Amino acid sequence: ALISAAAGTVSATLSGRAEAPNKSTKGRSGLAIAGGALGSAGNPLAFTDTHELHDIVRYVDPDVVLAEAPEEVRRLPPGTFRIVLDLFAPRILEQQFQEGAGDREGVRVLDALQLADAVVFSNERQKYYHLPLLALAGIDCTQSAGVVVPISGPSEQPTFAKPKAPVFVAGGVFWPWADLGPGLATLHNCLKEAKQGKIHLYGGEYGIRSDTQSYADPRQSLPKKSKHLAFKGMVPIDALWKEYSKASVAFDLMTPNPEREINLSFRQIDYLRCGLPII
Repeated sequence: ALISAAAGTVSATLSGRAEAPNKSTKGRSGLAIAGGALGSAGNPLAFTDTHELHDIVRYVDPDVVLAEAPEEVRRLPPGTFRIVLDLFAPRILEQQFQEGAGDREGVRVLDALQLADAVVFSNERQKYYHLPLLALAGIDCTQSAGVVVPISGPSEQPTFAKPKAPVFVAGGVFWPWADLGPGLATLHNCLKEAKQGKIHLYGGEYGIRSDTQSYADPRQSLPKKSKHLAFKGMVPIDALWKEYSKASVAFDLMTPNPEREINLSFRQIDYLRCGLPII
């Protein structure tokens, strides 16, 4: 849950839970400057267990809680705050790809929807995908049932520096529902035949706990060594934007499935912001 409220000093119940980084370690990290007061964007309050989340909510005393992981909203304590669910992904479809997800994950999503005072969607397709789920959860959909808040990036655009030889980039977590392998293998063969161009592949497994036990690693479909291929791994978002802005084309052709038809990937917004046409 992303908890938004007025800034304040740390209470005794949160003492020692997070520390501001040393001045030498402060720097640009994603969309916020690393560091600052506990609870600021660069040094957020964090929790692992439910009781820690309850401590944070009691300390912050929020008016609104914006939950970006719908299932987690069930861990919130009772309160007078309003709950807004950010339904940015078709989670029930994603969970069918996740071996760690239990048989009752769909029920847990419906339980979470019942707790919502308002919902937001990342695109129109996902809005209409979610409407039947909202109705099943008992939410009144006869009038307005949420608003579309598109995925976006910073307003400042990076400086473009396009290469002379074509460079294709593909990036993102190797989610099992986002399989780039067969498409990249075809692209690699095309570059070999043309005897020019290179693929820069970014990504890897999710660095935070998730229900995903196996990933669709595109490297399994690609040669281990090739002058037309470079694996860059996981890269901080600011560095990734700089790399993208030096490329020619973004490659996002994945194995078709219903989740891909509905979703709007964060990576696609990154590509567009960096001036890249998308295949």
